[in-house]
Amino acid sequence: MSTWRFRGVWVAGAAVVALLAFVVVLQAWSVDAAPGDDDATFVPTAGCRLTDTRPAPNTVGPRSAPIGADEAVTVTVRGSNGQCTGALAIPSDAVGVALNVTAVNATAPSNVRLYPANLSSAPTLSNLNVTAGAPATPNKVDVKLSPDGKIKVYNFAGSVNIIIDVVGYYSGSSLQELADELGAVKSDLAAVESDVASLEAEVTDLAEGRSFAVSNEIAAGTPLSSTAASVIDVSVTAPVDGQVTINYSTNATVSTSGSFTYATCAPFETTSIPGSVNLSDIGSSTVSDYGHEQPRAEGTLSGTRTFDIDAGQTVSYSVACSDKDLSTSGSVLGRTITAIFTPAP
Repeated sequence: MSTWRFRGVWVAGAAVVALLAFVVVLQAWSVDAAPGDDDATFVPTAGCRLTDTRPAPNTVGPRSAPIGADEAVTVTVRGSNGQCTGALAIPSDAVGVALNVTAVNATAPSNVRLYPANLSSAPTLSNLNVTAGAPATPNKVDVKLSPDGKIKVYNFAGSVNIIIDVVGYYSGSSLQELADELGAVKSDLAAVESDVASLEAEVTDLAEGRSFAVSNEIAAGTPLSSTAASVIDVSVTAPVDGQVTINYSTNATVSTSGSFTYATCAPFETTSIPGSVNLSDIGSSTVSDYGHEQPRAEGTLSGTRTFDIDAGQTVSYSVACSDKDLSTSGSVLGRTITAIFTPAP
């Protein structure tokens, strides 16, 4: 059954609010990654040691010697490296990392710089400043990765051991997925807003007593019998006194082994469907089969009927069909019904 409901506006409105909230959340999730100009999504991790250049038993990673003066050491970040393995391995979509970098055992005043491994030289800005004999010197460092997932660690003077712990990474692909999802949500939001505008227009029409139409359509077939039965219906609620005009169309087939049979359809109020549909009923239409001429007949049945309706009344209207008698075989196929409300003058 198809019926017009005011609550549709509230449902659609709630959908708009929910989608707007989702858009705000998605946009808030996007952050500007500290390692560069590219936007990325920060993913915190449980923490793992990527490298420790101190001699055994402290060594983590391939290097077990301090970094010398004016030396740059390449450190592979993406994948399984040092103690960053298994669930702590840095994924292939990482474009930057958040690090806790500690300088130990410096032999001279110096500065340490971390930067993407694809740069030809170290930047002029330092990440750690150290002095000879100073205690361990840590600092939080965000650094962008080179395209192949590596960084370089540069020491300006003397020698110094470096410990690097990973505390998170910046994911580029997850942001792209987020952007795609955001685009889809915005598209859905536009569609819902359009539906809301349409519903609001219908509400205005109803409130002001304007004409409106309600339709229903069914594609599946339904067998017929000699007793009339509804094959499709629609409901109308009248905002003011007026009339409802029912227009219908359906395809029907009948066949008989006898000399003649027919199927007939007509519109009725659902509560007033008669025992059988007759050619004399208002808005009736029929398809006939002369058994001695053809084994089966098919045709389109259509018609119109107008009913009075009072303000505030909700009425269900049906297209009812019946076959001539039980010795025949008939059915209706796809059918449509449209109810047009017109306010009284």
